Amino acid sequence: MAVKVSIIVPVYNQQAYIAQCLQSLLAQTLQDIEIICINDGSADGSLAIIKQFAQTDKRLVILDRPNQGTGSARNAGLNAATGEYVGFVDADDFADADYFEALYTKAKEEQAEICCAVRRKEINAAGQEREVKTPVFDNMEKFKKQLLFTSAHLWSKIFLRRFVQENNLQNAQSKHSQDLAFSIPAILLANHICWTDKSAYHYRILDTSSSRAQISAQDCAQLADIYALICRHPLTAQQQQLVMERLKSNARYYGKRVNFKNRVTLFKHILAAFPSFRWKGDYKTAYVWAKVLNVLGATK
Repeated sequence: MAVKVSIIVPVYNQQAYIAQCLQSLLAQTLQDIEIICINDGSADGSLAIIKQFAQTDKRLVILDRPNQGTGSARNAGLNAATGEYVGFVDADDFADADYFEALYTKAKEEQAEICCAVRRKEINAAGQEREVKTPVFDNMEKFKKQLLFTSAHLWSKIFLRRFVQENNLQNAQSKHSQDLAFSIPAILLANHICWTDKSAYHYRILDTSSSRAQISAQDCAQLADIYALICRHPLTAQQQQLVMERLKSNARYYGKRVNFKNRVTLFKHILAAFPSFRWKGDYKTAYVWAKVLNVLGATK
């Protein structure tokens, strides 16, 4: 069987949801898929559940390893993938039965490096769903900007694996925002991105998920590293400016969730990586202190 889509699922302590996730993937109308589950050192019953599913369907591949983080797990899945396209699913989420067929069919029709599902259903802690739709534009540059700022997550897209390999796209080794090191350059470097609204991804919003976990001083320091990785790609001056705008958006999000000391850490590392970085408005005092500390050569 020639694999059309490799679906990469990092798993860490998701015994409450992984069965629903895998049921939805194994029931996909697109049959020519492989599901690569990376058990990232789970301490609960996640691995046992995955193994039960693998016994009944050979399309499910298990990579079992010590905990190294979501970004590293996704990269391990990429290295193992054999599909024409690759997609990502979080272990606490699930997809409509025709989700990957809709994405793959559209991607092939338009010979696109990336195909996006512009419909998603967000599930809150009470189990209530609400539908969210990403605005689309005929103008490719406008659509790319929309994706960068409102839909840069990996799980709403499939990517041509050859394109991923040619551009050495990898997730960052960080707890937060690790997927941006992959998705932002992918969006900017793609010649053609298409979209479909025929099927939806079901995204569970949980306080326990890595994307909503508390942001630490280390996370603040690593944000600059993530964007430094992004800027290593061959981007035009206009694309680099978009990346800086996206960095400011990320910095504002981080700044709202951390104390003054960590805001200083955030800006200090951003300024070390991007000396021309400019900030106005919220958290200006922290920015000024970070700039002073960098000028003084402070290391902490």
